[in-house]
Amino acid sequence: MLGSVGSRGLLVGLLAGALGAGCATESPPASQTAAPKPRPEKKVQIGRRLPHPGCRALGPIKGVGGGGGWSQTDAKEHDAYSPLTAAARRLGGDYALIDAVARDDRGVTITGLAYDCFDRPSAPPPVVTAAPPPSAPKVVQVGRQLPHTACRPLGIIMGSGGGWNWTKTETKMQHAYEQLMESTRTLGGDYALIDVVGTDDRGLTISGNAYDCSRPPPAEAEAPVVVVPASESAKPAASVEERLRRLEELMKAKGLITPEEYSTRRRVIVDGL
Repeated sequence: MLGSVGSRGLLVGLLAGALGAGCATESPPASQTAAPKPRPEKKVQIGRRLPHPGCRALGPIKGVGGGGGWSQTDAKEHDAYSPLTAAARRLGGDYALIDAVARDDRGVTITGLAYDCFDRPSAPPPVVTAAPPPSAPKVVQVGRQLPHTACRPLGIIMGSGGGWNWTKTETKMQHAYEQLMESTRTLGGDYALIDVVGTDDRGLTISGNAYDCSRPPPAEAEAPVVVVPASESAKPAASVEERLRRLEELMKAKGLITPEEYSTRRRVIVDGL
């Protein structure tokens, strides 16, 4: 009897110890036991043209849609998009480029290529430099006399105008002038000096010389300044006192004028003050 009681007490004690040990064990924090959040699936776009030339090819992909229960072709093709994007995602891509679409009684099969287009910067557009505008043709004048003496001769030129179908002399001359100016322009000149003009039944021919008259003419030498020495008549006029003294000498000392003339001339000198 005592033995059974002792055995029972021992069993109870062991159970209590096991329960106490289980209760004493601390549970880990929730932050350590929580499963990591699943990463969002990579967004994959589908198209028939790459969004930019910087996309990197990853490999071929395929998507199948439809089956016996599908009746509409559009629904089958849309159903094939899901495995197509999943295949591109497995290769690490973000763009599914459609290459071919095959349809039959069972469904639709789409084949293509996976690309990585949006995780890398797109290639910059090529820089297109505008071509410089064409320069205007050099203006060439035509005449029979050079505009100045600084013109530089370049060579002999010739222009012809006319033919069997020409009827007007003015038209022949204009055509010959155009050839003269073009020949002068080719030599780098800006003036066509006409030398000889010849005409016949067929047309008109002008010969001359091309010149470069772009340099300014030399400045004319200035005339020398001539300094004229002062003459005796340019001396300053005598003062009033000197004039009166000379007038008195003429009357008294030399007797060249009469008292009446003296009085008249003296009055003129004094009135001029």
